[in-house]
Amino acid sequence: MIVSVLFRNEMLKMYKRLAFWVTFGLFSFIMLMEFGGDYYQAAGNPDRDFALPDAWRAILTSEPQVAMIFGSVALILLLSSEFSWRTARQNVIDGLSKEQFFLGKCLVVPTVVLLFVGMNVLVGGAFALAGTDFGALNGPVVQGVHWSIVGGFLLAFLGYGSLALLCSLAIRNSGPAMAVWLFYVAVGEQMLIGAFKAIHDRLGELAVYLPINTFNQLHRYYQHDLVAFEQAVQRAVENDRTPPGEPWAMGVLLTVSLVWIVLFVGGSFVWFRKRDL
Repeated sequence: MIVSVLFRNEMLKMYKRLAFWVTFGLFSFIMLMEFGGDYYQAAGNPDRDFALPDAWRAILTSEPQVAMIFGSVALILLLSSEFSWRTARQNVIDGLSKEQFFLGKCLVVPTVVLLFVGMNVLVGGAFALAGTDFGALNGPVVQGVHWSIVGGFLLAFLGYGSLALLCSLAIRNSGPAMAVWLFYVAVGEQMLIGAFKAIHDRLGELAVYLPINTFNQLHRYYQHDLVAFEQAVQRAVENDRTPPGEPWAMGVLLTVSLVWIVLFVGGSFVWFRKRDL
């Protein structure tokens, strides 16, 4: 019962936050321009194609980081404002325990993930559907590999979102939290990987398991379609080009991703519990 109450409270806060709607609206506009452009270019050029099921590859893997960045920014704006506006303290005074308050914040993360991924899939799928000739279809509109990519996309976004949760609850101010999150995602981890490689080869090998690099593997197309990967390698060899990177073992990828998400969420809780509101 308490979970449903917490969820309703968080959705009410989200509904009333202009910052969330501006972020979500900008993301939706980008998706409309991106996939609308693909549709109209395909409609006017017989050599181009933007139709299902092949279009799912572009829809799900061309710009997933746009969704994850905008969604994480929305999360930081929603979560960190509770401290700068002192509503976190007031919620506890009004009767919520720290654990209940934290659970409410955790419920926001998958909700935002579903909203942004859903908008990505809905807009892209709608334009691709409009360009689909159903009489020429030889199989289902959505195939197994596409469901696998959606799952990878969702899990990767949860990873990005869990890092946003940690930054929000640790720093407690929207601007600095966003700056730290963006720095680590954009350049910080790559700097760490370079430093580890410079220190020792073995550390360099382990550095590939750092969180953002791990999450990014989840939405790579070749991670989910091994037949397409082998074909891409063959084409690269025939044309004297560098082949794409090897897919990870799926069990290893899922395990490492889940470990990082648990560490981020667990670290957020421990840090939140130890600090005064």
